[in-house]
Amino acid sequence: MKTDKTTVMMMIGRLSPNPLNFYKSTDEDKLGMAESVREHGVVNPIIIKPDKDKLDNYIIISGHLRHIGSVMAGLTEVPCIIEEYETEEEELNALLIGNEYRTKTKFEIASEMNARKRIWAKGQGERSDLYSPEGERPLSTRARLALRFKMAEAQVGKYEHIFDTRPSLYKYIDSGNMSIDGANNLLRFLDTQAISEPNDVRMQEAVVELRAPKQLEKVRQNKLVLEEVFFHVVKGLANMNKPKTRQESQPSNDEKELAKKVVKPEKTNTPAPDEESDEKDEDNKESEEAPETENHKEPEEEDARTFVCTTARCECYGMTLRIMEEEDENINEEDSQE
Repeated sequence: MKTDKTTVMMMIGRLSPNPLNFYKSTDEDKLGMAESVREHGVVNPIIIKPDKDKLDNYIIISGHLRHIGSVMAGLTEVPCIIEEYETEEEELNALLIGNEYRTKTKFEIASEMNARKRIWAKGQGERSDLYSPEGERPLSTRARLALRFKMAEAQVGKYEHIFDTRPSLYKYIDSGNMSIDGANNLLRFLDTQAISEPNDVRMQEAVVELRAPKQLEKVRQNKLVLEEVFFHVVKGLANMNKPKTRQESQPSNDEKELAKKVVKPEKTNTPAPDEESDEKDEDNKESEEAPETENHKEPEEEDARTFVCTTARCECYGMTLRIMEEEDENINEEDSQE
């Protein structure tokens, strides 16, 4: 790569966007950059390279948003630095470095993964020894991507699968209508059903026809919108192939296998002792072992009562007598007769 660090003023009309650039800016970003350029001008020069197909024209390497903001601000010239690259991979690497710290969409992340694989395959860009200490086996490309983008290797595989199979799904992912997992499961479903329609509308009709044929009839009657029905179906497909979470109360498969090997004791009808029954038994033992007291009554005397004779002519006058309840009526009759 040859670089002329000298900053030159370049006519905006001589600059063209890079066809390798897959980064996109929102309208809000463009308006913000235009306002910044009007107030402060272009602070950082735009990196450009000579256009081999157009004489005296240049292709932007880094600074696409600054270029758009300058056009919106009404500038005619912008500061630039001219660089030359020997290979396309070297140019692509410079493009990635220029957008290192920007906020990226899911499509831009997938595109950057694909670009880095291409760069690493040519032995350019980041050194592979940064990912594997000396003496250890170098990491695979997917493992390097996982470290680079701070995600699991399985998630990197999903990004790659969608990008390589049907990159148009990323517009639904970035719009929030579909997740990475949902798109990945959708592609698996399309493979099982042998659906390979390149037209997204036809693909949507095919999926809805298989999963919700009655809804497709309403779509054809203009009662429903195809995309809305399709996204509703895809949300159901997003739950496919996901492992079910085991509740804490449910044993795992390993626990079930272990339980089969353990010999269980035979069940008996004897109820398990509890604390209350133990307390009752102790109370009963104490009552049985307790000595008889003066207040203790014999079973046959439970129905007896005492009274003092008040009949003056009676021989037992003034004496305390004990009689049974059933004899009480006879005594009362005698008293009344006397």
